[in-house]
Amino acid sequence: MKIGLQRMVIARVESSNPIRFVSPIGESVPLYSGAAGKAILAFIDEDERRKVIEDLKAAGTQVYASGRAITVEEIQEQIDGIRRDGFAISESERVAAAATVAAPILSGRRVIGSISVTGPVHRFSAAKQDRLRPWYRK
Repeated sequence: MKIGLQRMVIARVESSNPIRFVSPIGESVPLYSGAAGKAILAFIDEDERRKVIEDLKAAGTQVYASGRAITVEEIQEQIDGIRRDGFAISESERVAAAATVAAPILSGRRVIGSISVTGPVHRFSAAKQDRLRPWYRK
């Protein structure tokens, strides 16, 4: 769910696998961090998106949980790709060894949140990512 210029986890379904990723209900995360936030960021109003990018520029380079640094320009390229493809994928961005596939939830032309599937990177093969991508229909 989008709350201001952040997203908040409002619901989850936990995996039965013993190794899993669980986001706490009520957790608030910047829209530019992780696939679920970027799926929202890519489709919000242009003025709101600009504000988020300006905040990110002021904060400087982001560092993923994997230790990899990412620039504002790379995030903008990701957002452009998400707008084109209709979904977002992240690996070890917020949490090391966690991967996510996410898509925006739209009400008419307005984005109201995102839906995502998250788990350990080793279970997110290219084939599994392909099975999750049909959420979005052009």
